[in-house]
Amino acid sequence: MKPTNYILLLSTFICTLFGCSEEFTPSIQETSREAVLIAELEIAAEFVELSVSSTFSNTEEAYFPNDDELTSDNRPRLSNLKPDGQKGIALRFQSNQHKEKTPTWISASFIFKEGDEISLSANLEVVNMQNIYATTRAPYAGTFEETSGTAEIDSKGDYRFTVRLSDLVDDEDYYHLIPYTASSSTAANKNHLDLSVSTAGNALLFKPAHMDGILIDIDRTDAAKEFSITIPASEIISNNPSHIYLKLKTVTKEYYDYHKSLSFQLESQQGPFDAPIPTVSNVERGQGLFTAYATRMDSIAVN
Repeated sequence: MKPTNYILLLSTFICTLFGCSEEFTPSIQETSREAVLIAELEIAAEFVELSVSSTFSNTEEAYFPNDDELTSDNRPRLSNLKPDGQKGIALRFQSNQHKEKTPTWISASFIFKEGDEISLSANLEVVNMQNIYATTRAPYAGTFEETSGTAEIDSKGDYRFTVRLSDLVDDEDYYHLIPYTASSSTAANKNHLDLSVSTAGNALLFKPAHMDGILIDIDRTDAAKEFSITIPASEIISNNPSHIYLKLKTVTKEYYDYHKSLSFQLESQQGPFDAPIPTVSNVERGQGLFTAYATRMDSIAVN
């Protein structure tokens, strides 16, 4: 064996045995900020409301562009995409006095109905982010076909009642059922209630970790579509209400998928080497959610 080949072979053996490598220095990949849009528009509401911010790291805070930066053609704009719909309705910035609340963009003049397609665009180059664009469809509202009317109290003191829901017009629409107590169904101060739901049918039930209520993926082969709901006694005793109000939101697929992904992220507590759970988004060149929903109300008497 030639001396040079022997030296190379010996070097390879020593490195394999004792680990010859340079000291590893982890590097942080630089990423540019992306716009984050959160907009859940209620059909027939008095005004629309949405927030525009940015992605941020552990050492940063979210950035919220304001009216001084997004003026004129740069501010968020809504359009109803039907032929006779409103186009390019500019939103105005509304700051909040309480720091814990997110500043929003609002418009009292934008009108849309069930079945309409709507879009949002914002020119964010002036704040060093990409221009964003998103579209959604306003779903047709499902309804309460029947409720038990009055909550029964079981042996544990919990409140039980049933609701039967209608089919939905679109196969990709879902329900979000939210129970609460208040002085009236339209009162600003609401006490949202914890709940458990069961069904004899094949509908899929998902209870989000980050928001009230339960998401329901209706089974269209189930003729009854009946759901048994239990409210723990501890949720009711404290305020002694006369009714439990039920808010039934008919939501789109992007709403359902977005909130499921957020909930999975919170529940997974994923480690640094786990496969990441991505946040589902329908915002082009950005992140977040742009969606519309329809609402129906009902109530259950509490004895």
